[in-house]
Amino acid sequence: MKHILIADDHRLFAEGLQFMLTYSEAYQIVGIVCNGKDVLPFLAAHPVDILLLDVQMPGMSGIEVTRQIRPKFPDLPILTVSMQTDYASVRAMFDAGVNGFCLKSAGRDELLQALDRVSQGLVFLSPDLTTVLTRVAPLPATPELIHSLTPRENEIVQLLIEGYSNTDIAEQLFVSPRTVETHRKNIYAKLAIHHITELTTLMLKK
Repeated sequence: MKHILIADDHRLFAEGLQFMLTYSEAYQIVGIVCNGKDVLPFLAAHPVDILLLDVQMPGMSGIEVTRQIRPKFPDLPILTVSMQTDYASVRAMFDAGVNGFCLKSAGRDELLQALDRVSQGLVFLSPDLTTVLTRVAPLPATPELIHSLTPRENEIVQLLIEGYSNTDIAEQLFVSPRTVETHRKNIYAKLAIHHITELTTLMLKK
């Protein structure tokens, strides 16, 4: 069972999340903090497997909290849970180092999907955000990179940043998961990145 810390200044919402996950066999809420400045001390004192973090918080914003967490907890999955839907907020959170962005309007199934994905080292974006991000941030970041990726690689990049796994992509493209993984490695090599979070951030920076 993975331990979750919720950092959100809306106590009623945080407790609602806690109640929502009460009967989950995979996740357990081990703490709720309502001030951004309380996140790092809690992480230092308690074992936490996933951090659910709002963008706008008193004391310290979610962006700054993430920036301070990453040097000390580089592998901690961070899932933003927010009502913010603007490009600037989403980009800033990914630039800081979060692994996913889930809207507070999401239902239980979407939240569990988001938790599952970030806990596996994958990126999650709420479906309502993908059109905003792809409209503002077409692939890839520079003309040179555009020409370095094949049409198939561009197609896979699009699916990756929308949160699909290798298996999901293989089913959609009628190829084997191993073929998708090979394409993925080639994409990372061409873009000089090493992780799906870096890929998403690169796309957002456009």
